[in-house]
Amino acid sequence: MYIFFIIISVLFQAISYGYLTKNLNTESILFFVTLSFMTCSILYFFIYKRKGLVLARGMGNKLFALNIYTAIAFLGFYLSISFIPASISALLEAAAGPLCVALLSFRTNLENNKISINLLFPLLILLLGIIALFIQSPELSYKTLIGCVLSILAALGAALISIKSYDLSDISPHIILAHRFHLTWIASAFLIFGYYDFDLNKIDLPFTIALVFLGVVLPMYFLQKGMQKVKPMVTMVALSIIPMITYISESLIDGSLYMEIIVILLISTILSLFYILKQREK
Repeated sequence: MYIFFIIISVLFQAISYGYLTKNLNTESILFFVTLSFMTCSILYFFIYKRKGLVLARGMGNKLFALNIYTAIAFLGFYLSISFIPASISALLEAAAGPLCVALLSFRTNLENNKISINLLFPLLILLLGIIALFIQSPELSYKTLIGCVLSILAALGAALISIKSYDLSDISPHIILAHRFHLTWIASAFLIFGYYDFDLNKIDLPFTIALVFLGVVLPMYFLQKGMQKVKPMVTMVALSIIPMITYISESLIDGSLYMEIIVILLISTILSLFYILKQREK
């Protein structure tokens, strides 16, 4: 059941990614990140306080680590889509994410499966991701390389988040959501107001606020709840469905659709779903 929470989150996130990569520049994306995760922190703080929940002793260090992983994952991804299309960035992250979980699991003995089995599927997805990248950008530029590095860094952050969240399965997702995004929105705000010449008048604020709730605030609840109950490897594979939906949403926005990329993304999506179903049978 909890895997469907992750898939619902994936659907909402992917559609917002498609819009962001086609319609916003780096400054606007950073503003979106700042507003989104600050809203998450404030909203879920009030919710967990209203519910009478209490932050347990000893949680500070764990939440601080989760803050670092979250900042790496989300800032890495959102910055990458200002250099490369969101569908390609998401595909690279989806490819590298399970591989990172497999390697981290090997180090911590988190998973019971043999490491060779865990590595086979991620490596196949990684290969498909590289092929898709070269189809989309046959001539690699420094911007493309920066985007790729940021995507892979985001994958590492996402893998660490999934492992840490699974370890915190007994903690209310409202508490975690209230405290895991502080470093993300603070770092994003520092970048936008300290480095860029940002003009708020260029932002369609009502639409951006709507996208914040539909693309981040609501999906983050479903994702957090799912990650705390679903094994990290399955979580990362489920997130690999994002590139397919993102690419479709991108194509609907600008009217371009390349069948070769659709086929590659479709294969990776089918393999992801197959892996999830096989894990549920165990």
